[in-house]
Amino acid sequence: VDFDGSNPYIDTGTGLGTSLGNSYTGDLSFSIWANLTDVSASNDALVHIGNFSNNHGLITIVSLANNVLFRLNGTAWSVTETLTSGWHHIMAVWDSSDYTKTKLYVDGVTTHADNSSSFPSSLDFDGMKTIIGAFYSSSFVFDGSISSVAIYSTTKTQQQVYALYSKGITYNESSESGLVGLWRM
Repeated sequence: VDFDGSNPYIDTGTGLGTSLGNSYTGDLSFSIWANLTDVSASNDALVHIGNFSNNHGLITIVSLANNVLFRLNGTAWSVTETLTSGWHHIMAVWDSSDYTKTKLYVDGVTTHADNSSSFPSSLDFDGMKTIIGAFYSSSFVFDGSISSVAIYSTTKTQQQVYALYSKGITYNESSESGLVGLWRM
């Protein structure tokens, strides 16, 4: 789907948040194929789970000034990777039991934050929306293209992330284990 910074975002509703529930202590992985037309722009949102009314959300994956950020619990905890223009596979992995295993991958390459401060070991998802292409509010929308978004209730390993990246943008993740949400665009 092509987003031009003013097109509507995709509101997938509260189904995923409600199924995860409150005090969720499981793991989550987010697989996204995205083409950012201007990585120097601020606040290009890829995925947002949370209250969508002037709120940073529980989980947000956003492009900001030549970087992609994976944020947990609003802006309390984040990890950052450098990002260039063009198509990229972005994978964010939240291991609720260990911040050192919570990572952000761009094209199979990873970093993790060495920051245990404010790291959430549980999140309250019940009733929260999953939004593709916007975050915070409808004023902060994505400028570029998104091919697919997949969400897993597992922690993907570096090998699994690299395998997904290597399969390419046309790979249909519907047969992958732990899949809880898939939006092919």
